[in-house]
Amino acid sequence: MYRSQWATSGNQKRILAIWLRRSAFDSYLAQAVHTQHQDRGENEEKNSKISGRERLIRLQWDPDHHPHGTSVTGRRAIQLGLRKIESFLDGRDIIRIVDITPFVQTQYNNAVLPKDQLDQLRVPIERNYVPSDEQTRLHIQLDSWTEQEE
Repeated sequence: MYRSQWATSGNQKRILAIWLRRSAFDSYLAQAVHTQHQDRGENEEKNSKISGRERLIRLQWDPDHHPHGTSVTGRRAIQLGLRKIESFLDGRDIIRIVDITPFVQTQYNNAVLPKDQLDQLRVPIERNYVPSDEQTRLHIQLDSWTEQEE
């Protein structure tokens, strides 16, 4: 919700909740192309050799954020971007899509407005996700982020 400025950012005025099959999410992680700023030249060279659906999935590690926007120390959030979303709508990966924009706007009122009613803020229950496949863990550089935080 923070990333879209609570559904107020120019190109992010609608927020969709998307339920994916776990196997699809695992596959997206395994195919994702890194977009991090460091080592950009190396990644661009490596990414130029990638073709097909893989090029459509972008991966970036970002600081996690408090609802007010300040960074949460000791936590990172993975951001996946799907380009040309219509290529993912074949009915196999997505279980359900729900427009949660009104919900996000209500949460904005609880989290950010001057009244600051964080006790009213509703957020998803989070569980740490660790890919079971070691190749995927290496590919998304999960262990390098874990080591930096310890």
